[in-house]
Amino acid sequence: MPENNIQEMNEVWTMIPDWGMYEISTFGRIRRIQQHKKQLIRGIDGHFIYRYLSPSKMSRGYSFVTLHDKNRKRQEAVHRLLAIVFLNKGEPLSKDKCASFKNNDINDLHITNIVIKDKAEICANAALRNHARFDKIKDA
Repeated sequence: MPENNIQEMNEVWTMIPDWGMYEISTFGRIRRIQQHKKQLIRGIDGHFIYRYLSPSKMSRGYSFVTLHDKNRKRQEAVHRLLAIVFLNKGEPLSKDKCASFKNNDINDLHITNIVIKDKAEICANAALRNHARFDKIKDA
């Protein structure tokens, strides 16, 4: 069996809360159920037909998608959606929490790389990294 099919078998899709036509996978992929004149479109085999979204990059390199329905449009970071759907049981993150990357690779959007952290902890780590960079520049 090809490697790609093995990965797809392990991929789990879950609906994004408050965005009923959108689903996100454990691999960080997002898709929308296609519809025409408010009717969901099914293929010949009876399964829904999906349109896969291509994430864009924010100025800091984070992947985001634009979700929209009849009355609203919103840009969401993919790693944040992963945290909400799979780690926080569909509940929004509180104001003092945010989604982060275990291995610090912002392009690794697999659910095993996402973690919810306190904002204070992330700010402290960022300050340490920036301070270390400043010390390297100052010593040069």
